Order: sequence, then structure tokens, then C-alpha cells
Amino acid sequence: MDQVSVIASALKHMLAAGMPADAIVAAVAEMEASMAVPSDPVAEKRREYDRNRRREERARAKLSTGHPVESADKADIADKTPSPAPSPFLPPNPQPTPAPTHTPAKSAPTRKGTRLPDDWVPDPVIGPTADMVAGWPPGAVARELEKFRNYWIAKPGKDGAKTSWQRTWINWLIQADDRIGRNERSNRHQYQDRGGNQLVGAGLAFEAEHAARSTSWPQ
Repeated sequence: MDQVSVIASALKHMLAAGMPADAIVAAVAEMEASMAVPSDPVAEKRREYDRNRRREERARAKLSTGHPVESADKADIADKTPSPAPSPFLPPNPQPTPAPTHTPAKSAPTRKGTRLPDDWVPDPVIGPTADMVAGWPPGAVARELEKFRNYWIAKPGKDGAKTSWQRTWINWLIQADDRIGRNERSNRHQYQDRGGNQLVGAGLAFEAEHAARSTSWPQ
């Protein structure tokens, strides 16, 4: 008969005999103590041997890696320990920032300049630039184009490269218009001055001739 059956049978007889509860508890405790299985010295020695072997393995692993090794007992306890429940007095964890869904715009690639080809021909100008050169003297645009080619083909270094030769040509015409306008005004003034001097000289000659006729003696 096992221990449980023996204790249960004794407990049944004690209750039937009307024993007090305290006496029943004391009797059951005494029976359990007397029936306890004595410790096995062989099993205890085996467990001690296993503990020492695990301790030596952890020491060797620490020497080889330079990092402390957590014991298997501690690892098992950590795995079985439940994570603490969140405190109701602390604010909830902030939501993670969502990753951007749009693709950032890429910067436009830098345009590289080129040198003026020897046979470069500009496109016809339009708009205000066309109205401007329409008032130039005949052949002035052709002369400016020749000077433009000679200047930029001979220009050394990186300054001789442009990203848009058409725009460079328009800027050249705008600067040339100021120079051509000044020359036109200067020529106009010189013509007016020269014509005025001729009129003054003719007037003086007429007056001198008229005075000579008035003072001459009759024949």
C-alpha cells in the first residue's frame, strides 16, 4: 500500500473515532515525516558532479571569448519569468514614426558647357531682340557675328565653354546695341555740326559780297 492510501485509511479511522481536528493534523504530519523517503547519496553525488562540470564549461567558455557566459539555470529562469505588466500610472509607449512614403526629389544634373564650333550659325532672333537689330545699319549684324565667332573660338580655358550659345549670342547683340547706338548718335552730331558750319560760312560770304557791292564807286 502506498503512502497516500495509508494516510487516507488512518484519517478515516480517526474521523470515525471522533478525534479533534488538531489531533488529526498532528497525527497526519507525524505519519508523513515517518514515511519520508531517505535521500539517495548516489543521486546527490551525481547532481554535484553535473553542477561542477557545468561550472568548468562556463569558465572555459569565458576564457576563450572574453565575455561572461550566463548559466543555464539563470537563462531558464529568465525565459520563464513573465514580463511585467504596464503600469497604469505611466503614459503609453509612443507610436513609432511611420516611414515616409514619398520619394525625395532628385536634384537636376549639372549641365556641362561646350565650346563654340567653328561652323556655328545662330538661330534667327525673335521678339524685342529682332526689333532691336532691325534698326541697325546694313551689315552690322554680320560684322557682330564675325566678331562673336572670333572672340569665343579663341577664348582659352573653361571660360570659353557655355551651356547655351544662342543665349550668349543674344547677350552679345544687346551689348553691341549700346555701342552701335552711341556711334550713330556721334555720327549724327558730327553731320549736324559740319552742315551748320557750311551754312555759317555761306552766310558770311554772302554778307561780304553784299557789302562790297554797296560801297563800290559807280564807273
